Amino acid sequence: MAFVTIKQKETLEIWGELNSNWVFIKNYPFTACSGQLRPKVKEGVKQIPEGIYEIEHLNLYSLFYLSLKISYPNEFDKPIVEKQGRSNLGGDIFIRGKNKTVGCIPIGDDEIEEVCYLASKILSGRIPVYNCPKDFRKSAVVG
Repeated sequence: MAFVTIKQKETLEIWGELNSNWVFIKNYPFTACSGQLRPKVKEGVKQIPEGIYEIEHLNLYSLFYLSLKISYPNEFDKPIVEKQGRSNLGGDIFIRGKNKTVGCIPIGDDEIEEVCYLASKILSGRIPVYNCPKDFRKSAVVG
């Protein structure tokens, strides 16, 4: 299983592996969004981070019904900010219920219940989270 968030479209996609092929399972629209299409560079900027992360754990006691913690900042993020002379990247980024955010990914209560159920079946393994500013599958990447 893999989660793909596309900030520009404000969606969370769930993908699963079946017979060595990736298949689309379901799309969940964000119920709120904050920040801009750019990476999270410090705490308090209300940004969804951009990069490749993992689900760290399922939070059954969330203030936002249920939530899944994303492994932000990761080992890629930390050296970048150190090189730039910054220190506090923030943290506590979750995919969660409800409909408000200051940097998390809210998808609503019924939807997070579904996602948490799916994740609970996989959580003994690794669930990658690809946080993308836009859908690179639909446009050329220049560089």
